[in-house]
Formats: sequence, C-alpha cells, structure tokens
Amino acid sequence: MLGLSNLDKAVEYSHHAVSEKYRFKRDTVFICNSVIGAMCDAKRYEEAISLFNYFFNESQTLPNMLSCNLIIKAHCDQGCLDDALDLFSHIVIDGRLSPGVDTYVILTKALVDAKRLDEACGCWMQGDT
Repeated sequence: MLGLSNLDKAVEYSHHAVSEKYRFKRDTVFICNSVIGAMCDAKRYEEAISLFNYFFNESQTLPNMLSCNLIIKAHCDQGCLDDALDLFSHIVIDGRLSPGVDTYVILTKALVDAKRLDEACGCWMQGDT
C-alpha cells in the first residue's frame, strides 16, 4: 500500500501487524516503522505519533531506535522540541535502547534551530562519547 501511496489503507493494514494473531517479531517493527516513516514523509505528524503510541505503547510491541528517531524528528519538525527531548530522556532512562549518532544529530540540529546552543553543545558532546 505504501508503494501505491495509499497511506490510509497502509495504516489500516498495519494494525494487523501488531495483533497477536499476525505478529511476527522481525516483520512487525519493520512494518510499523515503514508506515510511521511514510506518514512523517507526508508531514502527517500527529497521525504518525498516534500510530507510534498505538504500536509501541498500547500494543506492547518493542520499538527499535529507528522507531523512536522517527517520532523524535516528527516532534522536532512540528516545533515540539521539548516533547522530542522528553522521548529521548525516556529512552535513555529506560535503557533498553541505545541512542545512536542519528538521534544526536536530529536533536542537536533542532536545538540549534531553536537557539538553545548550550543544550546543543551538550547534546553533541553526549553523542560523541
């Protein structure tokens, strides 16, 4: 459905990926990330965030770092930097996922754009360790 640019139908079908009946560990997160990424590409950020919450909070599917990066970037693109930082903090505190260079690049750019330069330097140095 994504190849046909039918995002609404892709979202509908993606709900099956997290159902107990159809869930496959490897494919589930890939499907979720693909749909969330397509929604972000289409600038349908609120829907992408809602899907993230459905897939990874309500349906108890374990996200990977790409899943989180998509939503961190969505928050940043919406100008909701504090929401992005909250998600980042949650990831770090939870400890099951490890932010990578991509995460720090997204956050550092958003912090610079928001003129929060001290935080941007701290974020960049944290990502450089």
